[in-house]
Amino acid sequence: MTEPEHELLWVFGQLMDKLLARAQEGHDIPPALKYRLEGMMDAARICGLASEGELRALYAQRYETRMSLSLASALGGDWEKEYPFPTLPLYTKRAPVVPTTADK
Repeated sequence: MTEPEHELLWVFGQLMDKLLARAQEGHDIPPALKYRLEGMMDAARICGLASEGELRALYAQRYETRMSLSLASALGGDWEKEYPFPTLPLYTKRAPVVPTTADK
């Protein structure tokens, strides 16, 4: 791996960490940031700077480190089929719903 490719993967890792930290803390994931990262990953693949496998492995590793759970455990072993590259499975925890009226 060349120095620019290494630096690019480092940048992607930092962006992934930022988004995963927001998800872990229950904050909204800004769609613009998610789509920008996905677009940058696809551009890197198209330009030959990183392979799809490298980028998926990087995300899976960052996810497992941040969430203490593998993507396969969280989403099932076929998560890559459900989320075609460059789509990142990235969601915040659902907010608790508290009824405001009594059921009748």
